[in-house]
Amino acid sequence: MKRTKLVIIGAGQVGASLAYTLFTRNEVDIYLIDNNLNKLKGQVLDMAHAEYISNSTIHFGTYKDCKDADFIVITASVPGGKELTSRNQLLQGNLELLSSILKEIKANFNPLAKFILISNPVDALSYFTYSYLNIPNENVIGSGTYLDSLRFRYYLAKELNIPTKDVNGYVIGEHGDSEVLLFSSVNIKSTPLDEYLEKYKIKLNKEKIKKDTIEGGFYVTRAKGYTNYAIAMAVSEIINSLTSKIGNILPVSNYSDKYKVYMSLPYLLTQNGVSKRLDLELSSKEKEDLEKSIDALKNNQKIVDKFIKTLE
Repeated sequence: MKRTKLVIIGAGQVGASLAYTLFTRNEVDIYLIDNNLNKLKGQVLDMAHAEYISNSTIHFGTYKDCKDADFIVITASVPGGKELTSRNQLLQGNLELLSSILKEIKANFNPLAKFILISNPVDALSYFTYSYLNIPNENVIGSGTYLDSLRFRYYLAKELNIPTKDVNGYVIGEHGDSEVLLFSSVNIKSTPLDEYLEKYKIKLNKEKIKKDTIEGGFYVTRAKGYTNYAIAMAVSEIINSLTSKIGNILPVSNYSDKYKVYMSLPYLLTQNGVSKRLDLELSSKEKEDLEKSIDALKNNQKIVDKFIKTLE
């Protein structure tokens, strides 16, 4: 049976953490690429020394490895750091960086490969990748609001003083300031959130949970300069879903025919790629907030379209 081959572009904190997560949890062949060859050497060797006790392999990669890759994961980004207040501040710099990466990939990739974008703003960069490579949108997936949904569940569980695994809920729309937390469809085990709150006479501070969810990544970045562990875990779960026959429903960024924009909605991810969407009933306020999120996404998409014209 052919093993899954993954190319990870970017050996920084996120790329290396993803490689390590896959190296310890999966049976895959990982090829890591970075322009900083000294850093790349250190990251690869640090894992390769433990290859004997891993079910995976780790390699120094080049863009030629994209030719037969099953997955190409792009984590490379211009510096953000502690001063960053919005992911959109990275858009122009990351468009320029990503265009140079995709130019290298274009001559060396399997058209059936699935691209996973992590770099921010992830929705706009996923749209750029899809447009630039002119491949089916089902094969270009942004990590989107999956991590936001995990943060949402974490902060909600902490507020309710229950295990995180008891909470199921989604964040949709932009991976950014306008993202929409779907409180109306949250379940605590199998009980709708409103019923649970009424049953136990709990008054929930939704605005605090919303703030913590949206700013969760910035909390981490301000404390240590970057985020890496949670996003690595989230993307490894996306990859696991995309290699499974059964799959999993995850909120990831993909092109919406309905809204004409790359955005996050709960999709069934299987080895066939992005398939049917989970339709959730939204409250009137959530619908209104989602429209605002879509407007913000479309504004970024216009910037991407203008940038693409400069490349023609």
